[in-house]
Parts: sequence; C-alpha cells; structure tokens
Amino acid sequence: MSVILPTEPIPAIKTWEAFDLLIIGDKSIGKSGFLASIPNYLLLDPEDGMDSYPGYKIKLTNWQDHLDVLRLLSDAPKGKYAGVGLDTLNSSYDLCSIAVCKKLKVSHPSEVPHGGGWGRVTTEFTNWLTAMRLLGYHIVGTCHSTITEVKILARAYNRWIPAFVGGGPSSTYAGVLKKFKILGFMTFDEVTKPATRIADPKTGKMVVDVRVDATDVTVETRVIHFKPSNYWIAGDTSHMLPDKIILSDRWEEDWARFTEAWGTGQGHTLVEEEIQTTGHQVEGGERWVRKERKKEDHY
Repeated sequence: MSVILPTEPIPAIKTWEAFDLLIIGDKSIGKSGFLASIPNYLLLDPEDGMDSYPGYKIKLTNWQDHLDVLRLLSDAPKGKYAGVGLDTLNSSYDLCSIAVCKKLKVSHPSEVPHGGGWGRVTTEFTNWLTAMRLLGYHIVGTCHSTITEVKILARAYNRWIPAFVGGGPSSTYAGVLKKFKILGFMTFDEVTKPATRIADPKTGKMVVDVRVDATDVTVETRVIHFKPSNYWIAGDTSHMLPDKIILSDRWEEDWARFTEAWGTGQGHTLVEEEIQTTGHQVEGGERWVRKERKKEDHY
C-alpha cells in the first residue's frame, strides 16, 4: 500500500513551475515573443512563428515530428531544458488532423459518420498533450483566439475564446483547457500615462515637470488578463497572479514581468496608470469604453 496518512499539514504549492500556462490571443499580438523571453525553454514551432526570436527551437512540419519530440525528450537527461514552449497549439492541432485524416483515408474529419473523425483527432491531440505533461517539464503554450457571441442575463456580448473545435465536454476545446491550470488572455489595452513628474528640489514632493507637455498621454500596450470576463476567457487556479499584467514594448522583458507579478495575488495590478479597456458590446450594435483603476473591480 502506497498511501500514507499525513502526520502534519502540507503547505500549498507556491511555485509557478507547478502550474502549466496557456496564453490566448489574436495573431501577431506577441505570444511568440512571450515564449521566447522564457530562458532555457525548448520551443516547439509548428507554424514558423519563432523565426524572429532566438532560443532552443525545433520546427515541426508534420504530426510525426510531434511524436518524435516526445521520444527525444523522454530520452534526454532531466534538466536539459527548464521547460517546453508550444507555439501555437492551433497549428499543432491542424497537423494532427491532417495525419488522422490520412490514416482514415478521408479528406476531412466530418466525412467520418457520427462524428467519429473529430473524436479521433481530439483523442490523438489531447493524448499527445498529456504525454508531454507527463515528461515532467513545465509547459507554456499559446493558441489563437476567435470571437463568439454569448448571452448573459439577456445581454449579448462578443467573447474571445481559444480557437479550438467544439464546445462540449469531450471536444478538443474542453480537452485542451483542462490541461492548463492558468489561462491568460493577451490583448492591447489603452494605458493612460499621467503627465511627467519630477521631485521638487525644495520640498521633495512630486510635481509636474513644466518643461514637457503636461497633458496625459494615452498609448496602447499589451496586457495579459488572468481574471475571467464577459469579454474573454481567462483563469488562474494558482491564485498567485494579479488580475492583469501590463507588458512593456520589449518582448525580452515579458517573462520577467510575469515572474515579478507572481505571488502578488488576484486583485492587484503592477501599474499606477489608469487603464481603459475597450469592450465590444453586441447589444444595440454600439461600442463602449469601460475604465478601471488600480485595485478596483468593475466586472
């Protein structure tokens, strides 16, 4: 018998290495740069999205390449890489679908009766993800997003969701999300920076620098949301991350921002600026802008 009753309390897991991470976002928003900023990760690239970034990279051109990576990693010495980056899972799924269709001798999964084709692709793909996790490496994955309409209390919203097939409990969509404990939604938010301030040499207080334009400046910058919303899918089962992390304009700093934010807990934001998040509300066909300030929750 291998089960032993504990004799003392077991502390909670507090390290980010214990929580696999999936970053969801539109194409060309910076997901690949986020992966490339993680030091010593093996980066698996099925869509040539990592060409502009340095690192330990492997190009995957077909589904057999994915299976070969599993074998190579299982034979490699432990600790050779700090973790594995998957960019993007949507492209890996497409290669899996092509391989399964070839085995079934069909041109598309829908040609198999009673949804059997989709089921085969889902099983093959999620089994590969499970096997990857069982290797013991921390995994950070990315996937593209798509927009679907949802209704909440009779109101219609456009919601960004991962671009995977299906929506049922046995679909690829559900299977992939179950593999990751942290879901982050990357987007562009409008950040309003206050006028430049300097320390008054007499009083030491921060005052507006009259030598520059004193008006506030609004810029768009990348943000990763970890709190779910009517407008995007996100989630953090670790409870160690803030509601959002505001990234810099340098992709090399992305992972440093993430690790700096780790442990601050939900409800905190690592910026002093006011944030404007543009939501897309379907009802009435109008767009509206919602403002939120640090440590305030308007969702």
